[in-house]
Amino acid sequence: MKFRLGVTQIMGLEINYLAVLLAAVASMVLGFFWYSPIALGKPWMKERGLTSESLKKAQKEMGKLYGVSFVVALVTAYVLSHVMGLSVAFYGYPALQTGLTSAFWMWLGFMMPVQVT
Repeated sequence: MKFRLGVTQIMGLEINYLAVLLAAVASMVLGFFWYSPIALGKPWMKERGLTSESLKKAQKEMGKLYGVSFVVALVTAYVLSHVMGLSVAFYGYPALQTGLTSAFWMWLGFMMPVQVT
């Protein structure tokens, strides 16, 4: 196993742990923005029948949920990194094309069917 700053190579597959961490942080930041009153928070609250007061009460228990969400975001980023590494090695696409293509096909195969049902 080779180790470079932020990158580990296991069985020929390089994992950039800094990129995995940044992807997880970006996922959380995007989620916070998405559900903020600036973006779609107000319509989401209305559809869910929530009030500002009920959200403030629930915030006391949200720390654990945020922690679990961050761990899940880390796992997602790590798995996508593996898929991208395998795709780059197999197809030889540039990294951006590999990332977008891999994310689309993984969404289509694994997320979309769950979201539809």
